[in-house]
Amino acid sequence: MHILELRLPTNDLASQRAFYVEKLALPLAEAHDDEFSLQAGTSRLRFTASDEIPLPIYHFAFNIPRSQFASARTWVEARAPLLSDANGAQSWHFERWNADAFYFYDAAGNIVEYIARQTLEDDTGTAFTPADLRCISEIGLVVEDVRAAGRMFSEALGLPVYD
Repeated sequence: MHILELRLPTNDLASQRAFYVEKLALPLAEAHDDEFSLQAGTSRLRFTASDEIPLPIYHFAFNIPRSQFASARTWVEARAPLLSDANGAQSWHFERWNADAFYFYDAAGNIVEYIARQTLEDDTGTAFTPADLRCISEIGLVVEDVRAAGRMFSEALGLPVYD
């Protein structure tokens, strides 16, 4: 999946902007009183002001080059605490996806994922920088009936159901 633009509401635009621009060093693409957008590789991440607290929070993923997984983790860990499981693990390998990932919260409590997909031949010989983000490749949506939502998206958008 390659998401060209992802728009998410937030009730604290200033904190989100500071987190992504100052901590994660993503380039600010546009800024207005009620929204701003960031460039993340070939994807645009746009936050729009909302008076409501979006619940549940969002989960989305950025693709990173597989050869930069360790350096990306070190880079992010210096700027935001990584999420851990009950055993203290802070990164995971997913056999079915053939990918490695780590997670952290943004300023609004959204779960951000950096994922290195081993099937994408996108290696670099350099240490990670924010310019190495490739795209947004996932967005998690909370729905009452996952199978029905999958069918609806498949029919309406022509998207195949992965699993």
